[in-house]
Amino acid sequence: MFVKLDNSAAAMALKAAVAAIGPFCGEYALIVIAALGGSLVALSRAELDQSRRRSQSVTFIFRSVMIASFSTGAAASWISAVTGTGVEWYRLVAFVAFFIALVGDDWFRVKDLLISRWTRGPK
Repeated sequence: MFVKLDNSAAAMALKAAVAAIGPFCGEYALIVIAALGGSLVALSRAELDQSRRRSQSVTFIFRSVMIASFSTGAAASWISAVTGTGVEWYRLVAFVAFFIALVGDDWFRVKDLLISRWTRGPK
């Protein structure tokens, strides 16, 4: 019923490290968690080989989370600057990381969509 608290020196050092570093790592943890959610949604619609499904799934998730982790900051600041709504870039990171990872392997379809929108011009 009750949880016994561990007051050893190692546990106290870990608690102190988390308390000291935690506020700085919050945005990055949010990016990774949101990217993981987006990659899992993308994985549910991905076509995988039956014989190598587990290894392909792990590779797909790792690749999606890494792409989202490295590109979210730049994409969120660009979106914040272009839209001109006054929303700070760090408030957009969860949404941007989720949607970058959600794209998964469909980057060529996104590129084709953007090119068709820009070349079509205003109506």
